[in-house]
Amino acid sequence: MKSKEYAKALYELLTSAKSQAEQEKILEDFKEFLNKKSKKKMISKIFGELLRIYEKEEKRAPKIIVASEDFKEKSQELAKTYGVENPQTKINPNIVGGFIIKGRNFILDNSYKHHLLELYKKIVNS
Repeated sequence: MKSKEYAKALYELLTSAKSQAEQEKILEDFKEFLNKKSKKKMISKIFGELLRIYEKEEKRAPKIIVASEDFKEKSQELAKTYGVENPQTKINPNIVGGFIIKGRNFILDNSYKHHLLELYKKIVNS
């Protein structure tokens, strides 16, 4: 097995764990497994791959970006109707107003900035 495959398997196990204690047990068992298989040298490569997987998944994780606290509740309710579960919510005043919902397979941009830019493009191109 290659380090990438071990990292994917370990990622699946760690994300399915229900507690930090369970994750720690999985890591201990994994290290023990590698020692028994004489693959101790692969640990650094495996954890490097694991870190890349976590970073990639973090980028794909559902997010809500709101202009202010005023839009937070409405955007979270709307996100649920689109099937977005447990999104991270960030405040970004640069979007002027409204919100942006980023799911795994879509982006719903209901920000004032987006609407103002669209209006500007229509006026300029008329």
